[in-house]
Amino acid sequence: MKKNYMVMIFSIILLQNVFAGGTKETEVKTVEYVDMEKFSGKWLVAALIPSPLEKNAQRGLETYTVKENGEIDIEYSYYKNNKPEKKKVMTQKGWIIDSSTNAHWKISPLWPLKFNYYIIELADDYSYTVIGTDSMNYLWIMVRRDAFDGFDLEGIINSMTEKGYDRNKIKIMNQ
Repeated sequence: MKKNYMVMIFSIILLQNVFAGGTKETEVKTVEYVDMEKFSGKWLVAALIPSPLEKNAQRGLETYTVKENGEIDIEYSYYKNNKPEKKKVMTQKGWIIDSSTNAHWKISPLWPLKFNYYIIELADDYSYTVIGTDSMNYLWIMVRRDAFDGFDLEGIINSMTEKGYDRNKIKIMNQ
């Protein structure tokens, strides 16, 4: 019950932000192509522009699993205030919208809500990725666990700032 309540609140907040920014979708430049088999798996959230539910979130982990029917199961877990007893888990469904690139998805935390989800940066070796939204109100910079050491997070944050994301809103997440 508590999990459903959290998903409902998160959905309402996202919906408010969608309508607050208008209903017109903006053109978002995505990567040229995403190999979904390589993209699947676990990603550490290194930095983000958090949603209200992610305030004080630490040790974020996003897991993507592509199903045979093409849907994507998404599980996002994190610890509130970095306390193990405050682990939060959100599950969502995803669908690829642009199959020529696999870089534009719709995600749904709760039916019937669906939101755009764009892969706007992806390392050639799939060691890191950046996810953005139409409004530029949210951003997730993620890295594979084995690539975390030596990862140029500041360089990617600078790149996102050049693309128009507000540097002051980007928060580094402790891992």
